[in-house]
Amino acid sequence: MSHNFKPGDLALIVKGPCVGCCVDLISFHAANTDVLLASGSFGSSDVAAWRVSGNGLTARFGTSAERRPVKDGLIPSGHLMPLRGDFTPEQQTAKEAV
Repeated sequence: MSHNFKPGDLALIVKGPCVGCCVDLISFHAANTDVLLASGSFGSSDVAAWRVSGNGLTARFGTSAERRPVKDGLIPSGHLMPLRGDFTPEQQTAKEAV
């Protein structure tokens, strides 16, 4: 599913370890781009991703399996669902077509 996100949009994380978090979209970044995060560290994604901020976000650091709270991070577009007035869930659209 493809969405026309833009900076400032609100989205819901629908895949990954932070499912259910509401986030603000900050900026879009191409795959394998180093992005300076609020923690002062650099993040990178092997796919194009949005830098997002929000409550409840967590991340792993280094080789640790432990997840720690963070202020922002990179989330692939396919893991986000828009939260705006003109969004109609696919299921609702399908029901209307029947």
